[in-house]
Amino acid sequence: MKNDRIAVALLGAGRIGQEHAKNLAAFPQVEVVVVCDPRIEGAETLRPLVRARDVTPSPEEAVNRNDVDAVVICTPTDTHAALIERRAVYGYDIITEVFGENGKIVVQAEPKTPLREYNKDGYRLDHYHFFMDRFGPAFRAELEAFFHAIANGRSPRPGPGDAVESLKIALAATRSLKEGRSVKLTEI
Repeated sequence: MKNDRIAVALLGAGRIGQEHAKNLAAFPQVEVVVVCDPRIEGAETLRPLVRARDVTPSPEEAVNRNDVDAVVICTPTDTHAALIERRAVYGYDIITEVFGENGKIVVQAEPKTPLREYNKDGYRLDHYHFFMDRFGPAFRAELEAFFHAIANGRSPRPGPGDAVESLKIALAATRSLKEGRSVKLTEI
């Protein structure tokens, strides 16, 4: 990190990459130094938005630069584990943090098991390769609870009020980003 600025490599210029690029561009403390996408024209499209110096189709080239402090992965979900296993993001902590008024939630790219498979090229962890691998059991339990509530004549939880509260949180977060201040849910 130089001069209180975080130098970022942005991997992926698709729909999610475009959204993250808008958010990264909104922070003066963030400098996107390289945009990476196998479709180089996609990377070139995002370059002016984030004022990136370089573009590349190679994730390894993007993250192995001396001027990168952080990597934002916006590639298809099924490529995340492969990027980690290929050590394309070697040396970087893999973490997502969501901050709120009363604390935060942290999700890390933890392996399913402590198993490490070693070979001549290094090692491979047993990562989750797809969203539903990690969250499938919780999603199934949610569906079962929903159908059980309907079958027993009860309103399922979460209900419409919970959806409204979730929307308020999203609107407050968006306003907070745009206005650069904390936004209380009572303001929404």
